[in-house]
Amino acid sequence: MTAMKSKSKFLRGLWIFSFIVVGMSLIDVAGECSGETQEMALFSFLPLSYIAIYGYISYFHIEEENKRLQKDDQKKHAQIISLANKQKKLLAEKKEMHQQISKLKRQAQQWLGEGEQ
Repeated sequence: MTAMKSKSKFLRGLWIFSFIVVGMSLIDVAGECSGETQEMALFSFLPLSYIAIYGYISYFHIEEENKRLQKDDQKKHAQIISLANKQKKLLAEKKEMHQQISKLKRQAQQWLGEGEQ
């Protein structure tokens, strides 16, 4: 789990760094150029920034949703185990009650048999 977290942090850092490098390169291109090329370089940074920010936020939301779903799964799993344990307990009680009923039936038959004699 720790290796996955460090890998995820590394990839996030690499992602942010790559967009910063691309942005700085576009700004440098804009500084070196003039006219239409300069405008194109500056304005191409805007969609890239939007994609980077939107992607990062989406990734963050996906991670949060994944954590929430994992917690929900753990709760459901605990509930299933609890219900299974309750079912086992009830089945054991049912078996014990059937044994008691059988014992009482035998006693009643013996008592009725003795009463007839």
